[in-house]
Amino acid sequence: MKDKDFYSEKRPWGNYTLFADNEQCSVKILEVSGQLSLQSHNYREESWYVISGKIEVLRGPVHEGLDVIKKNLETFNLSAGDNIFIPVKHVHTMKSTGEGSAFVLEVSKGEYKEDDIIRYEDIYGRVK
Repeated sequence: MKDKDFYSEKRPWGNYTLFADNEQCSVKILEVSGQLSLQSHNYREESWYVISGKIEVLRGPVHEGLDVIKKNLETFNLSAGDNIFIPVKHVHTMKSTGEGSAFVLEVSKGEYKEDDIIRYEDIYGRVK
């Protein structure tokens, strides 16, 4: 028996499945085989929990100018069981660093909109 269809979307870095999306939060599982864009959000914070695999996360506050942003990024190497918090208006990215894909549980709090993504750098050419 099928209770609900979940929404899945393919992205250049892998894909995600959206399990819950309401006014207070959204819940996704990300399958990361590449690298997400260097990005920030104005309206939501994110918590990432590594289910399996290994990822490298870069995180830091928003600044004027890409050079200043990159200079102020912290690097975190995470594996299964680790988690990290991404505050609102903090620049962040992640990439898989192990063999195969990493699976990451993402819980977003705040106003969730897919267009609340400010991209600073993207290896797939999605910076506007």
